[in-house]
Amino acid sequence: MDEAGLYGSIRDIVAGATAGEFPALALEGLLLTAFSHRSRLLRNIFDWGPDRYSEAERGSHETPTHFKWNLADLTAHGNRPVRVWLHQYRPPGELRPLYAQVPHNHRYPFVSIILNGGYRNDSYRPLENVLNPPQEAPEPPRSRTLRPGDVLTMHPLEVHRLADIQ
Repeated sequence: MDEAGLYGSIRDIVAGATAGEFPALALEGLLLTAFSHRSRLLRNIFDWGPDRYSEAERGSHETPTHFKWNLADLTAHGNRPVRVWLHQYRPPGELRPLYAQVPHNHRYPFVSIILNGGYRNDSYRPLENVLNPPQEAPEPPRSRTLRPGDVLTMHPLEVHRLADIQ
C-alpha cells in the first residue's frame, strides 16, 4: 500500500458512511493492512520532495508531548473533512507534563494505529455532555497498553489519557 492508496481508501470509507456514523471498524481494518506495509508506506511519506514536505509542515504543529505531522487533508462525500496525522512522541525524558498525560477528550472521532513504541491508554467514563463536563474527579480508568500494530478507536465523548509513552 502506498500513500495515495491509503488516502484514497480512507476517503472511500468515510464517503460510504451514513450521515453521523463514524466508520471505525472499516478504518481499523484499513490501518491494520497499512501497518503490514508500514516500511514502504513510511518510506513514501518521508521521501517527499521539498514542495510536498513544505505543504505538510505548514499544517503540522508541535505540542508539549509530540509533533503532529499533517500528512493529508481529505474531503469525503458531503464535504466531510478527514485529516490524516502522524504523531511523533518525544522521548520519555523530554515529555512535558500536563498535555496528553491528563484526562481529555477530542473534538472528533478517530482511529489510531501504533507504528513504533507504545503507550498505556487510560480510558475514563464517557462524557455525557461535552459542553458541560462533570466537576467531580473522573472514575478510575480502564487501562490498555498499546504496542506496534495495536489499534485504538475513540469517540469525541470518550475521555482518556496517555501514560508510559515510549
